[in-house]
Amino acid sequence: MRHILFSGRIILVFLLPAFVLAQHVISVRSGLVSRIVGDVYLDGDRIVHSSDQNHEVLDGMSLRTESGLAEIQLGAGAFIRSDQDTLIRMEDSSLDNTSLRLEHGSVLIEIFQIYEGNSIRLHFNNALIVFEREGLYRLDANRNQLSVYGGKAVVRNPCGKASVKGGRSLDLLTLSIRKFNVGKKDAFHYWAAYRSFNQNLQFLKMGWHSSHWKTLLMDCYRNEDYRVTFKDKDKEDSTRPPEEQENRLLYELNQEMDDILRSIESLKNDQ
Repeated sequence: MRHILFSGRIILVFLLPAFVLAQHVISVRSGLVSRIVGDVYLDGDRIVHSSDQNHEVLDGMSLRTESGLAEIQLGAGAFIRSDQDTLIRMEDSSLDNTSLRLEHGSVLIEIFQIYEGNSIRLHFNNALIVFEREGLYRLDANRNQLSVYGGKAVVRNPCGKASVKGGRSLDLLTLSIRKFNVGKKDAFHYWAAYRSFNQNLQFLKMGWHSSHWKTLLMDCYRNEDYRVTFKDKDKEDSTRPPEEQENRLLYELNQEMDDILRSIESLKNDQ
């Protein structure tokens, strides 16, 4: 694992084995762990890759990351992804009332499709967040902030109720709403975007098109919620396992950040 100080923030880039867990399995309940990178713990036990075992976060169970990342399926049309040093707890895994609680850390919730009768709710402290539209949402516990990149969420707390849409962030204590920089990204954001991109490629192979990823020229795809563009490198990487492709992307991001740091240092020396 490598630590990079960039613009006053620590960005962690993991060059660790990434494990595929039930990548093509769709559960009839929420809670299937579909991806882990690094150190991830299910109810206190470290998750170890097993080709014949699917890990699930059942009602009352918790999923904790240390120096790791994790992805959980919330039915067929949604995912919640955890940044490092994050703890989430499953309160109800039924599809008609999926309910999770964020204890600490950061999560990204991506909803491709909300099926009739399904509901996804996220609790944090005294706030209840209900996701009403397909889109991309980020909750950062240390800032008490919900950021909506695309979609619409309704938040309730003891102070009242507020609705927040794309391009706006909401303070979960005061319910105040303001614009935020949707183009600001960290390593966790890039990882989640790359996971979404790979899932979109799988959907295309199955004949289903995600409206969140737009097809561009030269085998490129654009997602306006994540504000990223990726190229389909299946032809040149067809012999590489998905985890190697993912680690290679993180390495390339790491190299790009190194180049930026060198440019900044060069400018300082020229002054």
